[in-house]
Amino acid sequence: YLAGYEPPRERMDMDPTLPANVSRDRWAIFEMILGSVLFVPSFLWFLFPFMKSAKMDAFEDPPSFYVTLKHTLIMIMGCDTMFYWIHRAMHHPLLYKYHKKHHEYKATNVWATEYFDVIDLLANILPGVVPGVLIGAHFQTLLLFTALRGYQSTQSHSGYDIPYDVFNIGPFWGSVKRHDFHHSHNMGCYGDFTPFWDTVCGTRKNFDDYWATRQNGVVVGEKTHLLARPKQA
Repeated sequence: YLAGYEPPRERMDMDPTLPANVSRDRWAIFEMILGSVLFVPSFLWFLFPFMKSAKMDAFEDPPSFYVTLKHTLIMIMGCDTMFYWIHRAMHHPLLYKYHKKHHEYKATNVWATEYFDVIDLLANILPGVVPGVLIGAHFQTLLLFTALRGYQSTQSHSGYDIPYDVFNIGPFWGSVKRHDFHHSHNMGCYGDFTPFWDTVCGTRKNFDDYWATRQNGVVVGEKTHLLARPKQA
């Protein structure tokens, strides 16, 4: 059923059944479990004093639906902004060595979601926490947002461009396509939830050109790539 929703797999190194990719998946699964059980809770424990200073008390009565919705939307926008600029910075030659591990996946795969270098993992966690701390959101709201972001991140790495997914339509348009292009071509599409900053900063042009050409039927087998892969790949 889902096979019809896969983004293009035009190169051999994008084949998920290659032994190297299967081996990487096994290690990525281990890292995902380790990060979820140990690293992320430890990081939240470290941040807890700062959360208390920002009046993010987990023991207060939860806020109203309106306040929860407002803070969640603010955190989505704040996370989207922080993630774009941090992610774009991680592609700078001076920092790319900390992000290169994540790009061992040349095509999106659900196991790539948490496949990071330690520094890259920290850089990825901050956009999901800092906006909530700055606005003093209730801890329950932060947990809700964390769950939403976890789903969105998994979805954007899933490798299945399901059109009716809530995080793949409207303001979140093209989440899977954009991030799959980012992995396969290693250029542009640095955004998280939305294409807003990529649109404003012109970093989705290569993505738009690629898909415009595919839709015009100019595709010649697996060697068809309009855009050269950058040296950092």
